[in-house]
Amino acid sequence: MISKWTSHLKDPSEIERFKSSVEGSRTVLNRLKVIIEEREKALEASETESFDSPAWAYRQAASIGAKAELKQIKRLLENDPS
Repeated sequence: MISKWTSHLKDPSEIERFKSSVEGSRTVLNRLKVIIEEREKALEASETESFDSPAWAYRQAASIGAKAELKQIKRLLENDPS
């Protein structure tokens, strides 16, 4: 488990209890991951829709930032310690 999940806890028993709680919520967390992936696909699809807009560069920057944040959240949900 990524240490960010338990960084707010100091007591080892609280850490273990919290880890169990997160693992017990795996069904909900997996659904959240799917929702995030759907949002990523929507962002990718919308990136090329507004090339004619004078604000295209700003929209592109916002999209890149949003995708970066979604990627970080997905990493937490996947329990990938890398």
